[in-house]
Amino acid sequence: MNMRPETAKGVMPGWISRLFSTQPAWTATELADRIASRAKNCNSLYLGDKTEEARSLKQWRNLALHLLDAHPDNLDAWKVLGHAEFRIAYEGYANQRDQHYEASKRAYQAAARLGADARTWINLGEVCFHSDDLKGRFVAYRVALDIDPDNRSALYGLGKAYAKAGQHQDAVKLFRRSLEGIRGEGDDSFSHIDLGMSELYLGNREQAMEAFLVATQGIAFNMLYKEIAVAFYGHNDWAAEFHSRLAQTNPCLAEKFLAAFQPMLGTVIYAKGYYRIKSDGGQPLSDYFITGDEVEAAGIARLRLGDRVEFKTGSARQVLANHFKVVSRPD
Repeated sequence: MNMRPETAKGVMPGWISRLFSTQPAWTATELADRIASRAKNCNSLYLGDKTEEARSLKQWRNLALHLLDAHPDNLDAWKVLGHAEFRIAYEGYANQRDQHYEASKRAYQAAARLGADARTWINLGEVCFHSDDLKGRFVAYRVALDIDPDNRSALYGLGKAYAKAGQHQDAVKLFRRSLEGIRGEGDDSFSHIDLGMSELYLGNREQAMEAFLVATQGIAFNMLYKEIAVAFYGHNDWAAEFHSRLAQTNPCLAEKFLAAFQPMLGTVIYAKGYYRIKSDGGQPLSDYFITGDEVEAAGIARLRLGDRVEFKTGSARQVLANHFKVVSRPD
């Protein structure tokens, strides 16, 4: 089968154009070789979080589809397609990210059917993570572990799936298995934070604190200290002890943690259907939100404009109802 230049017009990377400048035709075998070479560089979905140009990703996607049109059982082409669709969504190169994550998932499912490779199943699990498919994550990581029982990426991915499902006993076991023997080999701080979170949910104070303290040696704690502070909500004594221990080794992170843990003060500035709260301090993005139903859940009939409130926040700028109270009202 010959592929003339005009059949791929507008989707050819530079090396294809150069190939056609010296050859009158490009065979399916030559395309398959190029796809196979690309597939070797697609083992990791994240590539160390290096960005890839949208044009390049879309070219590889189209080339993979071109090859699959003639050879639907080409494993490398499915891997290249899955990787390209994922990166297009992950890099924010498309408005409809969900569609590209779903396309990536279908590609990796096809690849998984063609070859029993643990990495393909792990990548499928990662795509399921980004597309909020918890059932798919369980399936993918379990199959990966059937193929490679000691695969640390699969152990960690399955642990995160169990944590998401609220099964923290199972999550802790998997996180600890994934961390066995790798201390000091790269940055394992994200794994330690996930371990600490699950230990905290289980009420294992000392184990949680030890995991979080280890995590401060990498980049994850500085990125996720607000989420860690939220996990300590309701455990004031534990938070105070952790802050004290952290201050001995990293005073800067300790103060960030404490600031995120302490309740905020603010004033109700909007009260129609939902409530908008302006926090003290005048910092950018200092407005927070809580719904009427959540206010009722906090034991408050309603809020008024000008009410002074104390609150804690979760993700984004959403006020947590179980850490919310009115401290004063205008006359």
